[in-house]
Amino acid sequence: MEWAVTPDELELINTGRAATDSGSDRQYGWRKVLLQRDVLLIACSYFCSNYVFYMFSNWLFTYLVESRGFSLLESGWLYALPFVAGAIMCALGGLVCDALCRRIGARWGCGIPAMLGLILVGVFLLAGAYATNPYVAVVMLSLCFGFILFIEGPFWAASTYAAGPHTAAATGVMNTGGNIPGLLAPVIGLMIDHLGWLPTLASGSIFALAGATLWLFIGGQSDQALGSLRNPKRN
Repeated sequence: MEWAVTPDELELINTGRAATDSGSDRQYGWRKVLLQRDVLLIACSYFCSNYVFYMFSNWLFTYLVESRGFSLLESGWLYALPFVAGAIMCALGGLVCDALCRRIGARWGCGIPAMLGLILVGVFLLAGAYATNPYVAVVMLSLCFGFILFIEGPFWAASTYAAGPHTAAATGVMNTGGNIPGLLAPVIGLMIDHLGWLPTLASGSIFALAGATLWLFIGGQSDQALGSLRNPKRN
């Protein structure tokens, strides 16, 4: 079988990369990742972020109908707006993260947009919940969801820096943490029934701020076992 990558291309790809043990290094990659503090902190912060993501995905349409009084048809159209905002902001977040990593290094290049994005998620979520005009509420909630997607790039980039050669395992751990909130849909429903919409949405703001706080402790180690968020600035 003819390889698609030539020896010259392979040499270029491997230039400047540290050599790894192709056998035992891969065998114990998962164990190393699960003991790496930064990877676990990123996964916990991603859990907090996706608590809000799944709240939107599972309950926003119901919120527009029950709490804001929109018709089913109008709710369907308005429900699409946060996802449009998210698609735009996701690309923007990746560009901002990449530019900052080049200028100030990986730790803060990933951390600043992630923390700022999570703080704005909490702010816009509360602003949408308290807005008296239903259309203003939709705009605020669309911005909230936009910033949830804005931080996707920083999360995935940070996992790559933190895990080094074990990026696949690290992103798997992070994504597992991020998908666990999807199991909480019934819990959110119970909160809506027993506490109401406002306290339920406020819980999302609390999780967002908690996720932002966790980033203060990510990349603070001077000696990483795998990769490093304290790496030099990229060229």
